This record gives sequence, C-alpha cells and structure tokens, in this order.
Amino acid sequence: MSLLVPVHLPADVLPGGLAEFSGHLDAAPPAPAGDYVLRAETGAEPRACVSPLLKGLNILRESRTGGVPRLWLGSAWTREFYLHLHRLIRGLPAPRCIVLSPPRIADCPTLVEFLALYRPLEAELARRRPGTRLLLENRCAETPDEPQFLVARIQDLVGLARAVDSQGLTLALALNLPQLFRAHFGEKPPTARQVEEVLTSLRSCAPAVAALRPLADPDGLFGSPELTRAALVRLREILSDGRRRHLLPADHPEPAAGMAALRRAGFTAASEAQTPTP
Repeated sequence: MSLLVPVHLPADVLPGGLAEFSGHLDAAPPAPAGDYVLRAETGAEPRACVSPLLKGLNILRESRTGGVPRLWLGSAWTREFYLHLHRLIRGLPAPRCIVLSPPRIADCPTLVEFLALYRPLEAELARRRPGTRLLLENRCAETPDEPQFLVARIQDLVGLARAVDSQGLTLALALNLPQLFRAHFGEKPPTARQVEEVLTSLRSCAPAVAALRPLADPDGLFGSPELTRAALVRLREILSDGRRRHLLPADHPEPAAGMAALRRAGFTAASEAQTPTP
C-alpha cells in the first residue's frame, strides 16, 4: 500500500491539517496554526531580496542572475542560508519538513561538492531543530537555454540517494513529478517504454522518497488517459512499501486533475495526523 499524507496550501488547510508555507528569500515568516512544512528558496523565480530578514546576509542578497537567486555557492552561502531559515521560523515550532532545492550545475557541478556544502546545514538544524526532516526536491530548467539543475533526472535522484546513504546523512527526496517528467521528455508526450524506463530506475531510490508533488495535467503530459493510468499505477506499485509520504501541494492553481489521477491509480490518503515514515 502507498499512503500519502496530504499537505495543503495555507489558505486551504483544515484544522489539524498540514500546510506548506513558502520560505523563499522574499517570504514573510509563516503563521502556522499547527504542523507545517517549509519550502525554502527554489532558485527558479526572481526575488527582490529587500526583506529585513536578509539584513547583513549580503551573499544571499547579491547572488542572483536576472534577479533569480543562485543556490549552494559555497560554505559562506550555506551559513547565510541557514541564518535566513533560522530568522524565518524564529519563535515558531519546528517545521515537520524543510523542502530544499538543488543548485544549478553551473554553480555546483557535482553531488560530492553539493553534499559537502549541505552537511553543515543538516548538522546545525539537527542541533537547533531536532525532529525537522530535510528533503531535496528535483528541479528542471524551464527552457533549454537555462542552466540545468544538478538534480533533475531520475539518475540524479538515484545518485543522490546513494551518496546520502554512503555518507550517513539523513537528507530525503521530494519527488516533483512534473519536473521529473519534463526533465526527461520536455513538452512531447512520452511513449510507454520511455515512462517505464524512468519509473523502473526509481525503484532503487524509492525508500529515500519522503514526499511527492503531483502532476497538474497528467493526461496532457502523458498524451492519453490510458498512459496516465499505467504510469501512475506503476509509480504506486514502486512506492507500495508501507511507508507514509507527504503529498505536497501542486505547483498549479488547479490541482484537481492530478489529485484525481493519483486516487484512480490506487494511492491512499493517510491520516494527516500520521507522521510519514522516516
């Protein structure tokens, strides 16, 4: 069975439910009514970087290209990134999870370099905010002209999971389904064989997947309801290990089609009070 614990946008969360708050460089401190997830800077959109929370964090403020923040630029960047997160949630209960984004390859070209920068962040948060789980979400460049992210395709996720395990780190994966399939197929509908190749590779890192972000328009992406169902049933089979995982809000204002497709494929909603399995 594959159990998903729903996470909602703050405006949609019900009493006792989980909400995902933005934690990007322009974000205001969250105002959770209960347990919450924090989504840190994605490095995908321009930011003004004038928040008082960034006072004195000059590397974060100045490390932008066309207004878009650059991520994981060095040890000093990591320290300022931690300080921004600390200020953002100061005085609040610890978030259940913090969702991180990877660097672009041009800024940090290898997983070895990325994990060397990431390790101090994990250690500091474990000391200051024990119980908060760190997740890395795969990202894909929006256009072929943009620099690609370090963790975009399935082989990147598999390599990251293996490296995290070998180094004794606790970083888990947040599987962004639309970003993953865009990284592999672009805007063209894939064949059934192409989808199977991607999903079969996912099996080796499935235990590291702690969250999913759903598709907004599954039939549009896969090209037919039949391939949508076959792909999501296969995904459910791969993730049917008894673990509870977060189902994060879709990156789309109309998420109903993606949510319905997951239900038809056999994904089951777990109680929001149930903590996903480490």
